[in-house]
Amino acid sequence: MTITDERTRQALIRRGFALEWATLGWNVAGIAVLAVAAVTARSVALAVYLLIQSTVVLATGYHPRHSVLGITWTAITAAAMFALATGKARTGTALDGIFTSH
Repeated sequence: MTITDERTRQALIRRGFALEWATLGWNVAGIAVLAVAAVTARSVALAVYLLIQSTVVLATGYHPRHSVLGITWTAITAAAMFALATGKARTGTALDGIFTSH
């Protein structure tokens, strides 16, 4: 492997780690956003007391409201995850090209 290939490989590995950290950060932030959205919508999704609350909901026939924040966050997350997945796939393909060309 040449010095240029090694530098390229290292850059791709750094990019791969950056994409992975971005994914992790997004998911951690998502927990907070979705918790707020669930509470705002009075939804039992993400709630610790799921079993008790779901029993009450079934017994009373209560229907939670929709959450604009939850819907928006899910749409943005889908776009972000597809972008991150594309970046990861390209990085993996580029790394594979370096290792299979020698």
